[in-house]
Amino acid sequence: MRLLITGAGGFVGARVVRRALDEGHAVLAVGRTAAVPLRLAPFSTQPSFAYQSVDVATHDQLRVCAAAFSPDVIVHAAVVGILRRDPAGPHEALRMNVLGAAEVARTALEAGASVVWIGSSFEYAPSDAPIDESHPTEPESLYGLANTRAGRPGVRAH
Repeated sequence: MRLLITGAGGFVGARVVRRALDEGHAVLAVGRTAAVPLRLAPFSTQPSFAYQSVDVATHDQLRVCAAAFSPDVIVHAAVVGILRRDPAGPHEALRMNVLGAAEVARTALEAGASVVWIGSSFEYAPSDAPIDESHPTEPESLYGLANTRAGRPGVRAH
């Protein structure tokens, strides 16, 4: 299987890359940085691995990348604004987290690829008990709101 993985240099994305390669899949890792991120450096010599710098919120970049790679699946793990030290402001967080998700969906449709969306619990209301997808979506952060807007229109933040 051919996997295009967005946000591949991040904590979760790099683990998805490693697992996919361990299982024998071809991987095109996509990230924001021009150089291969440190988390991905160990894979850079593997013939089934490639890295490309792409702004996922810019449709032409992602579309061209997908057309050249022909992925079976796009794993979308790219986000900004989750960490306090992340310099992205509200506009950039919404652009990447909402427009990026829309561009991934459009690119997948054009490429005939399936999409795996890696989300987080930031979209849901706080809870002391385990949650599932039926839990109310009541994000308390800009990151949670952006993820919610990308996946479920009409949800409000507190």
